[in-house]
Amino acid sequence: SKSFIGLIAGMLINEGKLDANVPLARYVPELAPSAWGDATLQQTLDMTTAVRYSEDLKDHNSDLMRYYAFASGTFPPPPGYDGPRNIYEMLMRLPKEGEHGKGFVYKTVNPEAVAWAVSRVTGQRPSALISERLWRRLGTEEDAYVTIDPAGMEMMGGGMSVGLRDL
Repeated sequence: SKSFIGLIAGMLINEGKLDANVPLARYVPELAPSAWGDATLQQTLDMTTAVRYSEDLKDHNSDLMRYYAFASGTFPPPPGYDGPRNIYEMLMRLPKEGEHGKGFVYKTVNPEAVAWAVSRVTGQRPSALISERLWRRLGTEEDAYVTIDPAGMEMMGGGMSVGLRDL
């Protein structure tokens, strides 16, 4: 899903519908108070954003686990949980830590922010764009499926399922 949303964003940049050099918050104003407030679309695509987000699969309290377990809706949150309950909330709550563009750090939430901008600019869901512009043209045998969070946002950080041959 990360590669597909990146390809779609690249197409939209090439078509002049997105500008890689402007802050992502220009397309998604809700992200202005977050780490993406002054991160460019290109920095987000390159995963060089200064987002305070821990990507630790072994730490059950990491941001990644909150993203996969609770923000995505995979598991019900535990009693007393006051964290994000969908991907939009998660993105809006993540603060900046450091300076954008200083180096690559793999963070699953970056493609989610790109997907939100892509949807906002096109008025289409990422899955519709991927289907229309890529999936149908690849000669695939089966449909692909995308995980949906509780708010209806399609997961582009890792929520796409495809058949083995098509993969």
